[in-house]
Amino acid sequence: MTVYFINQGIGASNSGIEHAEFDRARIFRRNNVPFKLVTSEFNRKLHNILPMFALSDKESMNMFDYFQKALSIPSQPLTLHDMDFGFDMYVEQSEDKPSLYNVFLGENQKHFMGRIILDTQNAVEQAEMFDLVGNLYKVIQYDSRGFQSLVQYYSPKGQVELEIWYDVDGKPVIEKTYEINRRGEMTETWKVGQLLFRSLQDLRGYFYNLLNDDGLNMFIIDRANVSEYQLLSLDKPAYIVFMLHNHQSSDPQNPNAEVLNNNYEWSMANIDAWDCIVSATPEQTRDIKARWGEHLNAHTIPVGVIPDYILQTPQKPMNERKPYSMLVTARVAVEKGIDKMIQALAIAQETIPELTLDVFGYVDHGDNDIAQTRIDESLKLLSNPNSVVLHEHSKDVHKEHDTHQLYLIFSYMEGFNLALMEAQSAGMVGLTNDVSYGPNHIIKDGENGYIVGYDDVQAYADKMVELFQNPDKLQAMSDKAFELSRRYSESNVWDKWEEVFDQYDEWKESKKNT
Repeated sequence: MTVYFINQGIGASNSGIEHAEFDRARIFRRNNVPFKLVTSEFNRKLHNILPMFALSDKESMNMFDYFQKALSIPSQPLTLHDMDFGFDMYVEQSEDKPSLYNVFLGENQKHFMGRIILDTQNAVEQAEMFDLVGNLYKVIQYDSRGFQSLVQYYSPKGQVELEIWYDVDGKPVIEKTYEINRRGEMTETWKVGQLLFRSLQDLRGYFYNLLNDDGLNMFIIDRANVSEYQLLSLDKPAYIVFMLHNHQSSDPQNPNAEVLNNNYEWSMANIDAWDCIVSATPEQTRDIKARWGEHLNAHTIPVGVIPDYILQTPQKPMNERKPYSMLVTARVAVEKGIDKMIQALAIAQETIPELTLDVFGYVDHGDNDIAQTRIDESLKLLSNPNSVVLHEHSKDVHKEHDTHQLYLIFSYMEGFNLALMEAQSAGMVGLTNDVSYGPNHIIKDGENGYIVGYDDVQAYADKMVELFQNPDKLQAMSDKAFELSRRYSESNVWDKWEEVFDQYDEWKESKKNT
């Protein structure tokens, strides 16, 4: 039996869902449970990214890798000198962009024929080919390990007409054709061998069936809107675990709201089809069963895991950290409420001018940059705008946890909140609005932090002042934060997963007897 974590893709920067998978991978690996992180998004850099999160090639199962016979191969990146366009070419580095090299026919440079693009390690990333009248007609993307992976062919109008993925031996294995139908709509057809698929979703379904060829595997759905239908339509039995990484309702204050979280609509409409449902907090498990039935096989398993070495590391006292310091590490998006944190900070600085806030995270530019716009408007309320610093995504977030004192949450919706859990494990005190489900479960009001009303900026500011005006209370709450973090130790979280595996074993026996 193999456990497959079902996702769409992973990148150098990821959301909480991916980080939950990485945490789960660590405890599964430690307890000798074979697993694969399954992705179905093409990513030529995937095998450069995996080691960043302590994942090996053998723990990855990317759909394109699978068909390309490239799940685990030696890395031999191509260099500029390896490139051959099939004619006597002259290559000249671009003055404006050092990673780009222009390709000419012969040394007279009269005929521009293409471009070669290198990555930050000077390995070939992409080659672009142009015809004699300057039209782009072909783009080749190279896998970071050094083979021609994807070739795209362009029409004279500059539109992709055909994409072909090749295996490591140069044989075409996947074709994707684009066509305009009679209604003027763009359609796509995928071809693998002699099989045709009308959508990426259909191809995924075929891929999952290949993974489950021996049957009786476990699939954990992390990205619900990627493969729900396909995993309920497998040819052979499989144990399907549906993970709730976020609030099931569109209204975070009303678990019974008629309109559901759009990522979960299909999953919740077919909730009885899942063998097991997992949510991260007992409060969400309670609400799920209250709404859809006590008969559901629902488990509560934290999506975050705190490594043993962190729990064994002495925490840094508050008086050895940056004084009056607050921190948030999150995607800069509207639902994170960073603008409200800044509004509260402006109020609190009237009493404690030294208060500062550091924000780490990549910016969500959706909806006309509304998140950044709201933050910019809130910054105008500060007497000292430099007291808030917006940083890019941090690669060493634990360093920030050790140097800051108060961790802030002012979200509109949460399923858990890995960042808060990790901050508390370093002894940071938490301050959150009353948002379901994670923050108001991780924080025990008055013990390891405070919980204020859902949208109460004034109360939020008051708690900032109270904590920083009472250093003894701040330290006591820091001690409690570290203590309560043991709820998320590797052994405690693994105990919860063992309950699921015990049920899987019973299910497996029942399938063998039918």
